[in-house]
Amino acid sequence: MSVFFISQLQLELIHPIQTAVSVHYAALTGAVEAFAIVPLPDPDNQAAFSTRFASTAAMDLAAKGPEIIPRDIVSVVSIYEGMNTEGVMAAQVSLIDNDTIARMIELCAKFGITRAVHDPRQAKDSLWNEGVAKIFMRSFRAALAAGDYDYLHANKQFADTGRAGDLRKLYNHVVHRQGKRTLSELRRPGALVEQERRASVYQYRTRVSLHPSFEIRSATEIILFEALQAPWPDCQAAWTSCRPAGHRQVQACTLRDTLQPGHRQVRALRKA
Repeated sequence: MSVFFISQLQLELIHPIQTAVSVHYAALTGAVEAFAIVPLPDPDNQAAFSTRFASTAAMDLAAKGPEIIPRDIVSVVSIYEGMNTEGVMAAQVSLIDNDTIARMIELCAKFGITRAVHDPRQAKDSLWNEGVAKIFMRSFRAALAAGDYDYLHANKQFADTGRAGDLRKLYNHVVHRQGKRTLSELRRPGALVEQERRASVYQYRTRVSLHPSFEIRSATEIILFEALQAPWPDCQAAWTSCRPAGHRQVQACTLRDTLQPGHRQVRALRKA
């Protein structure tokens, strides 16, 4: 038997709020298909943005002002019937309210951004990336407060401006990961997607549902069980318990040696 422990920081990364951030960014960029690569920003749009804004203060004023480009040239996700059958991310994005999508488009139009995607070639605090972050933060907090991510049990405290710093850290984590994928795709087109498809097969990265006989005693158990994503037959006899073990770490579970060494979640956990 192997006992795994997860730190408070690692728990934050698999907490439902992190999933909500990922879903919202996918909707904002339109990259919702399985293995989708977030594209780079349009260079002409970036140039026009740079001529309009010389500081983040100017962006804050723009958010309260009129729209400076037509809404019909703004590109975000489009929710359509049957979208919930086209993959995990697409299914989650399909649950976002149309008012939230409209808010994304409105903010993009006010900032003059046709597609709000983080540019991994620039510093994370460049004017362009700050503009995209402001669009994300404003639209995400409104969506969270409105209950768009209640199905994930996302913590609504992140809708408060007092948690803006924490939310920005989670956002930075998502865009950094997606940015690395974008740059990898530029270096070797198609190689990353093929690698991820192979990993999906060999490392059993499939979303599973809880067996009816499994007794859920806390929200933490749901989070950690879903994070493992191992096939149910491998976990059924192995799952024992998942209880808080202090403020800084949580005893995740005791498993048989069934998970692959390179499994995504195994890499995130540290052995006791």
